Amino acid sequence: MSLLKRFTFLVVGVLALGANPFAGATTIDITADVADARARDMGTGVDAPVFDGLGDNASEVTQTTRRVGSFGANINDLATEDDFLIFPFALPTIAAGEVITGANFSVYYYSLQGTPDFDATLSGLDRTNASPTVLGSDYEASGTVLKSDFVTTSTAVGYVSFSDASLVDFLNTQITGGATVGDFVFLRLSRSDGGAAVGGSLAPNTAFEFNMADNTNANARPMLQITTSPVPEPSSWVLLAAALAGLGFVGRRRR
Repeated sequence: MSLLKRFTFLVVGVLALGANPFAGATTIDITADVADARARDMGTGVDAPVFDGLGDNASEVTQTTRRVGSFGANINDLATEDDFLIFPFALPTIAAGEVITGANFSVYYYSLQGTPDFDATLSGLDRTNASPTVLGSDYEASGTVLKSDFVTTSTAVGYVSFSDASLVDFLNTQITGGATVGDFVFLRLSRSDGGAAVGGSLAPNTAFEFNMADNTNANARPMLQITTSPVPEPSSWVLLAAALAGLGFVGRRRR
């Protein structure tokens, strides 16, 4: 057996003994919590569960979509002004020594109403809780903006997803801040103009409509997918570096 082959076996052996810093990635899908994904109704001040219509009509419990924007019949109908949607996601068990290395948020963009002069902005709320309960302060909280133009008037209807290092950083920040398995993190869709409460457009029937957590199609509900990977021990990197250096040395000897 040549020296090169022997050293190749050595590298494989080093990795097999646990020095592989790239092994062990795990992907976990999390569906938004059904009971507490919420929308804000600007006119009444009601923080309405998404399955409860406008929050004041029990007959609307079958509603499965909500809008970021206005769907009132006239410009003064603020009771039907939905400016914010908030989705609680329960953190899964993350194995000791692992961190989140990938994340993807997806939601079904159901329809475009009119021609909004604003975009739908995706943010993460800078708080976690053992309960999925949405607080009144969550709607105007500054949060961490992840994508200001998550959906625009040019976005095609259908599944819309966001996968970026900023989402990974946001989630890891919540965990290092003390969040643990079962705690909820909160993602929010809001109007890029801040909504009617701060002087945003009140044009009737201008909105982006999304499927919500109570949608009858489980595959069309808001979803957060995370990937976790082990944090390599320093010794793993040392062993791998030594093996690769040795491989380079053998290669030079052969030349």
